[in-house]
Amino acid sequence: NYGVSEYVTNRCLRRNYEELENLLIYMTNNNIDLIVEDINSNNKKINPILNSSNTDLKNKYKIDIKKICQIQKNQEQERR
Repeated sequence: NYGVSEYVTNRCLRRNYEELENLLIYMTNNNIDLIVEDINSNNKKINPILNSSNTDLKNKYKIDIKKICQIQKNQEQERR
């Protein structure tokens, strides 16, 4: 459990399950916070990375989700 249930948005939930799972693993492995402070309201919110399109992930955050998914798939196959 990542402890983000009260912060999850509809857009985040619409993401492909495999991509979301791999993105969460990537964020956790790279010490990227899942919950961040909203500088406008001083409230907590889900990290905007989770609500970003694949294009925004790549251009704005330098995260290639397709590549991350492929790497994860390869690692799973090697474990079998």
